[in-house]
Amino acid sequence: MKITVTENIFIKAFQDAGRYEQFSYEGLKALFDFLEEFSEDTELDVVGICCEYSEYTTEEELWADYSDYDNIEDISEATVTLPLSNGGVIIQSF
Repeated sequence: MKITVTENIFIKAFQDAGRYEQFSYEGLKALFDFLEEFSEDTELDVVGICCEYSEYTTEEELWADYSDYDNIEDISEATVTLPLSNGGVIIQSF
């Protein structure tokens, strides 16, 4: 049996799994939009998403993990980056 996951169901799944703090509300919306567009017919795996993607809210956090790169464009060439309007970014682990 399958259900269609809406944005609200997606966000609530993170709340129910105790993972709501892992991403901002804006970050969850961006992840939902990205996954909906590029991942057809997949199961919703909250823990898997939390392991595969990280949200950085400040440049200091980002460069602490990616100091080998000169700029965000270089990171974008290596993996998925989802810029957020609040100045943060979500990066797919690689």
